[in-house]
Amino acid sequence: MFPSDHYGVCAKFRLRESKPIHLYRPLQYHNAWAANAPSSKDSMLAIVLDNEKLEQIKETYDPDSSLLAPHITLLYGFVELHHESLDLATKAIRDCINSVFQERSSSLQGICLSKESLDVFEHRSSTTLIARPNVGHKDNEWLMQLYSSLRSCFRWCNEQEVHSAEGFVPHVSLGKFGFTSSARKAAAEFVHTLSSLMIPVSSIDVLERSQNGKFQSIASVPFSIPPSTRSKGLRCIVQDTGLTASRFFSEKSKMVLSIINRASRSASRSFGGLYITSEVIPYGSVALDCALPKMSDLDVVIMLRTNHEIVSSSQFLALADDNCTYLKKLMACLKETHAASKMRLRSIHSDLNLLSIQIQPNLPSADIVLCLLGRDGMPVNNESDTAFDSIRDNEDILNVLADIETNVECTCNSISVKDVFCASLRLIKLWSFNRGVYGAKFGFLGGGSWAIFLAFIMKNKVEKEAVFAGASSLSEAAHHLTLTFFSEASRWPWPQPIALKSEGIENQHVPSQQPRLAILTSSSASNIAKNSTISTCVGTAAELQRASTLAKGIIQTSVSRISTLQSIISPLKVQELIASSPEVIALELVTNRGELLSLQQLDDIEAWGCGQYLSFLVSLERRLDASLLRPFSRAFKVRLEWNVDSSANNSGTAQEGFAWIIGVSGMLSKEERGVVKHASSRIASSFVEGMDRPGFDLSATVLSSTDAINRIVT
Repeated sequence: MFPSDHYGVCAKFRLRESKPIHLYRPLQYHNAWAANAPSSKDSMLAIVLDNEKLEQIKETYDPDSSLLAPHITLLYGFVELHHESLDLATKAIRDCINSVFQERSSSLQGICLSKESLDVFEHRSSTTLIARPNVGHKDNEWLMQLYSSLRSCFRWCNEQEVHSAEGFVPHVSLGKFGFTSSARKAAAEFVHTLSSLMIPVSSIDVLERSQNGKFQSIASVPFSIPPSTRSKGLRCIVQDTGLTASRFFSEKSKMVLSIINRASRSASRSFGGLYITSEVIPYGSVALDCALPKMSDLDVVIMLRTNHEIVSSSQFLALADDNCTYLKKLMACLKETHAASKMRLRSIHSDLNLLSIQIQPNLPSADIVLCLLGRDGMPVNNESDTAFDSIRDNEDILNVLADIETNVECTCNSISVKDVFCASLRLIKLWSFNRGVYGAKFGFLGGGSWAIFLAFIMKNKVEKEAVFAGASSLSEAAHHLTLTFFSEASRWPWPQPIALKSEGIENQHVPSQQPRLAILTSSSASNIAKNSTISTCVGTAAELQRASTLAKGIIQTSVSRISTLQSIISPLKVQELIASSPEVIALELVTNRGELLSLQQLDDIEAWGCGQYLSFLVSLERRLDASLLRPFSRAFKVRLEWNVDSSANNSGTAQEGFAWIIGVSGMLSKEERGVVKHASSRIASSFVEGMDRPGFDLSATVLSSTDAINRIVT
């Protein structure tokens, strides 16, 4: 037929109904992409196991494995991965996890292995020693349910089934042997190791083959169910004291801890001649069960010790004198399994090396410090002593709460003082974050400072008065304590320091004529609020006074406590701050390279700028009246295609960046505007030169309230 616009072809396709794979088949309709995504042998899904005994066996008998960490492969020959498909894949995996675990009445305990789990798998020219979880065991039945759900969703990823007459057989590969007899001999040696082993699991890892043939994790999907959108409203958060969000954050933190644990053990084994053992100990908000998304990270101390008699103290001290050696080895071990992770090793407080890591964008970041312990169990140098103090400070808070527990009376015996403390601390942290007075990097109180402040109020208030009297639930007691805290904290005479112990206060030099925040730790009596300035102290005190005023008259009644706390914790909108300030100082970090930045690049820019904000604020307070300034602990996006000076705005050039704002309660004179310009120019040159990529401008601008609202993206 000749080409013509008078005719057309209509093709009708009739789909033949295929047999259902499993009862979870509706998922493939929910995610059409996953059901039709082609498979690739360069990716797989696996549950990575955190167990030192299995690691040692696999490292000894299967050192050339494409994934050295012990694991259970769920889908090998997973989907082809790139930026867009990875996001779709993780969402589909989350759907599968939800479908399996939302209906389970009991929480996931882990994977149970026993001596009966050991088995051998014979190949044509070799034999593999494996450990097979008993899927008939009640603690392991979820494993087959999860696999069925994943297979129903990713229909073309059937590589695990086609090579075995039994279909999918979940197992952990422990070693490769040339002969079956050698594998069975090794199995006999490991019977006692696997006599009864419950291995906790936290996530499904998406792994991709790297250029060297090894698999590396590029994404992790936690088994824990994320909070429902219905529980994310402020009233719901106040009602459950942020417990739901905190638990989900803690589950993600366990995933990061597991990764750090494996890397730490691997790094320790590389120093085998020193017989080093490592222990990863979290402290801070995660250890106190008060971590919250967006404002918390994971603080970790890695304890290294040697107990072997033949190791001389000089050998161990040689590692202690340059403990960056171990941290650098830890970074290398993390890169082997998580190549996309971001790491930064730096020195803080002149005597403490800090390793900051971000394994994946959806997981909490972690700050790691090192503590080397001698044979006597005590730190061997000043840096180790500083790290050790971080753990002791946590223990001191818990000891204070334990002492209160013996003295307080409560009508509900099931209420724990520690639980009330954690619940109240979550609300206080959320309040300070929402009101723009949170974070040591901005000169305000961080999570550790608020924890000591609350414990101090409880120690001096709860022991004298029955604050919990009449409380019939944890949330009711926490609401009462939080309102009491605001009432007491608003009257505190800064710069008088807050300390749980009186020892060491007299040695602290705190300016007596100027308001400054001062929170002393129990172990070293050091001021962890030393970054505070006059304006951050005034701003914090003003917000405490506002909270106390709203709480007045409500503390002694149970009526409207939730509504009152909701009003207290409600976020301070930037429009309110700008509207209450005749002028606003904006420290802006902007790129005008004509290209849009990725979310990761924007996160880097924000982190870089935060480091300069406090220096800029201190410079301003040296020349301006600090009481006129109201800093805000948050970075705001700068609106694109806008500039105060229209002549400086290049037409068609996209601008992206951040601004940190400081409200001014009066109009600045010409001389004071010059102070602002001088303060920004002092930090701009060194800051921009130190950045990895050029094309950024750091400058400060004095804006009217109208211009500020137009400039800042709220």
